[in-house]
This record gives sequence, C-alpha cells and structure tokens, in this order.
Amino acid sequence: MLHSYLYAKYDEKMDFLGKNLIGLIDAPKVKVKAMIPVLRDESEMEQRSGSAQELQDYHGDIADEVHEFLNATQGTFRLLRICLKEGRVIQLSII
Repeated sequence: MLHSYLYAKYDEKMDFLGKNLIGLIDAPKVKVKAMIPVLRDESEMEQRSGSAQELQDYHGDIADEVHEFLNATQGTFRLLRICLKEGRVIQLSII
C-alpha cells in the first residue's frame, strides 16, 4: 500500500560535530530546525508516494515527512535522513 508523504533533499555540506543529533528523537520540528536551519517547511517540500516499509519506524509509525541528506556528517558518521510524523521526529538514519 502506498502512502503520501512530503520529501526534501539537501545537497549542501553540513557538519554536526558536537551537536546532539540523537537528542532529536521525538523532538518537534521547531527544535530540529533550530539545529538545522535549512530544514524546509512543508510548503517547500515535494509530495511523493512510497511504501509503508520505506516510511515506517521501529514502532510501526509511518512518516509523513522525509528529509534526506546527501552530505551531512558528524565526525566519521553520516546523517542520511530524518523522518517526522505529525511534526515530531520518529526516525534518524545515521551510519
């Protein structure tokens, strides 16, 4: 089953060394935007459709916003994406 969601991709280089990315879990979008000022508002995002599997967190919640980062690091780690549901972070993908 396909789900509708908002999507934004960020190409710019971002360095989060010394920032508490893990502290963003369950944070409201306004807190994320304070750490990542370039985070787009809903009106600036692209509407997409995807499978629940692509958008689902470990608790079964399905994201309604996906922010994908192509060049964001924290030391040797990379931030790949932040998923939100109803304005709160439900998943951070860091490798």
